[in-house]
Amino acid sequence: MDVYEDPNSGAFLQAIVDPEGPARTVVSVDAYADVAPGKKIVSQWTVGSLQYVLTTMTSQRIADADLLPPQPTATWSFGGGTIPIDLFDLSTQAYEPRVELTVNGITGVFVLDTGTQSIVLFDNFARRVGVVAIDGADFSSFVNQPRYQGYGLVNTLRR
Repeated sequence: MDVYEDPNSGAFLQAIVDPEGPARTVVSVDAYADVAPGKKIVSQWTVGSLQYVLTTMTSQRIADADLLPPQPTATWSFGGGTIPIDLFDLSTQAYEPRVELTVNGITGVFVLDTGTQSIVLFDNFARRVGVVAIDGADFSSFVNQPRYQGYGLVNTLRR
């Protein structure tokens, strides 16, 4: 994003989103309004042939405590059972942790990878278990790998 400001006042004049790309969008700031003493906001702006006007705005004091996010907490629930993990020997002095899961009622063996944000199903297994493809998506963690493309929905995933 390229942002332009008035060097004398510091007011924003224009922003260009994706300046060198296909989604280039110019946002021109046309006017400011006073919200509180010494506080201004953009009240009128133009994007292409469309003009936007902010008609009302109010301000109030906010305590510092209201600006702090809640304390993050992580919880894990594993239930009462255990999941056996097989350490498969790759014959390279490394081991690949594998776990058996059931997808839509059909059991398969999966590589346990704590560094990925997705579950990867190869095409032949995904078709066999009836994964419903979601069109237009890509597998962002495996970009440019044709065998890892697309997202899908499964009805059930159990251990």
